[in-house]
Amino acid sequence: MNYSVKLRSGDSIHSTLSNRPSVKGKFSKIFLLLHGFPDNNESFQELAKILDKNYPKALILSPLMRGYEPSSYHKFNEYKPSDLAEDVHNWVEALGRPVTLIGHDWGAIASFKAASMYPDDFESVITMAIPYLSNLHLHDLLFYAPEQFYYSSYFLTMQSSYFYGKLRQLGSKSYLNKLWEYWSPSYQFDDDIEPVRKTLLFEDTIDHVTAYYRCVMNPLNIRHIRGHIDFDKVPTLIMGGREDQCMTVRLFELEERKLQKFPNAKVEIVDGVGHFLHRENPKLIGDLILDWLKEH
Repeated sequence: MNYSVKLRSGDSIHSTLSNRPSVKGKFSKIFLLLHGFPDNNESFQELAKILDKNYPKALILSPLMRGYEPSSYHKFNEYKPSDLAEDVHNWVEALGRPVTLIGHDWGAIASFKAASMYPDDFESVITMAIPYLSNLHLHDLLFYAPEQFYYSSYFLTMQSSYFYGKLRQLGSKSYLNKLWEYWSPSYQFDDDIEPVRKTLLFEDTIDHVTAYYRCVMNPLNIRHIRGHIDFDKVPTLIMGGREDQCMTVRLFELEERKLQKFPNAKVEIVDGVGHFLHRENPKLIGDLILDWLKEH
């Protein structure tokens, strides 16, 4: 994506990578690519090339999510999944319907919530690294995937600046590097992480992007988190890496069984990749997405 455009959501302005110099015009498809944490919108560069090659008349956009730059900073209680979904809806309103939504990590959570709140906005939703949490319950974790409690323990470090401030560390031994290494143990990310570090270190961005975790841990926000998708309206592909040590593959295996009765929902467990599956093997992930889109 060689161009930079702006998307607006209310008073917020989101810097957006694009395959076209303008979002105005007639396009065969519109793709919105939503990044996660700790990441930025450069996450999809290789995947976007694959989409662009196969859909040469499409518009492909990858915005910086809420809080990743000063122009989209919000109050710290306004980083709930429903707030992220509202951003997505506002972008779709400006771009035109329907949109194909592709989300990774927090981008996946935003995608699930947007699909539940605004199903008419989307022709298909594709998520990576996060299962469809709305049909999972505490007993699923306790009895089927107790390791997820350990994997998710980093949530606790995001509750206080004393701990999440470690994300400001520099170098290959930094907390940011350790997260990427642990979550994707086979990923040789080399310099890929440096643009992400630059994004996170700009002004007060770390305080804002970690607020996602403080909002989701607030019991008053439960209704803003879950959201059931009508898969007949919004076909949904859910992908998880078998080596992921942020979100255990056992939850994706459980999802696969839970969603068997829904013909328009599919879980794809991808071998040889971890949490950053689209960065680790964009060719494989691209092929899976293209196969899905041919059917939906």
